[in-house]
Amino acid sequence: MNEQAPDLWFRYTFTFDDGVKKDFEVRLDARTLTVIPPKPAKTPPAWTRLGNHRCENCPLKEDAFPHCPIAGNMSAVVEGFADIISYKEAEVLVETAERSMFKRVPVQSALYSLMGIYMSASGCPVMDVLKPLVRFHLPFATVEETYYRVISMYVTAQYLRMKSGLDADWELANVKTLFEEIHTVNIGFSQRLHSAIREDALVNSVSILDVFAHVGKVSTPRRAQALRQIFTSYLEGVA
Repeated sequence: MNEQAPDLWFRYTFTFDDGVKKDFEVRLDARTLTVIPPKPAKTPPAWTRLGNHRCENCPLKEDAFPHCPIAGNMSAVVEGFADIISYKEAEVLVETAERSMFKRVPVQSALYSLMGIYMSASGCPVMDVLKPLVRFHLPFATVEETYYRVISMYVTAQYLRMKSGLDADWELANVKTLFEEIHTVNIGFSQRLHSAIREDALVNSVSILDVFAHVGKVSTPRRAQALRQIFTSYLEGVA
């Protein structure tokens, strides 16, 4: 009898210079890589309703999903950072079952990593394609690191499609379209957040995530060629 895999979890602890701490733990079902929602303590806030600044490409039906799944899962984080300025610094500890990471950064530079988990793994049909990145979550990732992870994820997906008898996009032709859809969600969610916050840390964090989406959709084949230098051992004898 197979034992059920334990939940995946990520714990972010923000410690500010005045001693205030903000602690958030995200749990994911290890099989589906979907956020396990915390038990709701109260009625979800109005800003989480699906019809409130609904993303232009949202495929969900309001009768089945009265609340945006990303917003519903992220409401505690939004409440905790609604009054935080983006450049306010904090010491941030990120813990997982495998390791811990620590860095002193402006709040937005850690908050976008935490928000990235919710954005990708809350059950939004558009963002589901990013779930493999959540499984191998990298806090404080740079643009270069994120680009490499995105391309690695996409190419792995094409290999798995090929092995399953499906068409595979080895020319990376569809990456731009994929990230244009993600960009649309980022824009819609930023507009949603504006109705729930008073300072800019959360919206700026989504903007950082959107920078990564922009990297994914612009000139992907050319950027992939730029990786040739670190793959020379695989290209010996190639002119």
